[in-house]
Amino acid sequence: MTTKLNIAICEDSADDLALLSGLILHSGLDCSVDAFGSGSALLDSFRPGVYQAVFLDIYMDGLDGIETARRLRGLDPSALLAFVTSSVEHTYESYSLGALKYLVKPLKHDAIVDTLELAAALVKSRKRLVLPLGKSNDLYVDDITFVEQNRHDVSIYTLTGHICLGRSVTLDELEEALPSPPFLRCHRSFIVNFRHVRGVGTDFEMPDGRIAYIRQRDFLRHSRAYRNWLLENGVE
Repeated sequence: MTTKLNIAICEDSADDLALLSGLILHSGLDCSVDAFGSGSALLDSFRPGVYQAVFLDIYMDGLDGIETARRLRGLDPSALLAFVTSSVEHTYESYSLGALKYLVKPLKHDAIVDTLELAAALVKSRKRLVLPLGKSNDLYVDDITFVEQNRHDVSIYTLTGHICLGRSVTLDELEEALPSPPFLRCHRSFIVNFRHVRGVGTDFEMPDGRIAYIRQRDFLRHSRAYRNWLLENGVE
């Protein structure tokens, strides 16, 4: 089964954008392309989970590709980013942001194919959590932001919405099924994914302003675990 790749290109040169779009669409892989002429335009339209890879020009008017990538990382820590540029000057900086590839112009067909094949392989290898609602309801583990139990009903929140599992599964069962880290049972009613925590106040701050409670007697231990994970994964 082939992996469909939805690709975003952020490039302020019309000629370079057309060239890169053509190389992607004629790569032989199953791809679709959305083009953006600036970092601001991409960020305004960006939604986590929509694109399997993002190609970013570094030298752009307004927000450059590096700053755009930093902001994308804040929106979707697992996004696959490939930089395209006319200079090797920002190689280290790009890889500190977890770049999939650093491509120097003029772009070559083989380099684009290699990048897309790597992206497809990474997407295909992503871990899935099969829910007790059938195969059509399995989820990418990385897309889960947090899990909440309200009374006896369990809900899984993701980058694109949430699924209410009701009483078909318990929080204990999900805690056992999810990898730790980045997942942490921080409260009797919550499991969080460190990848999607936006900050720590008295509790974990999650996407869309939601809050995942931290058991207060374990606050120092859980907040330290989160900050250690950030350091180990180069997020801070």
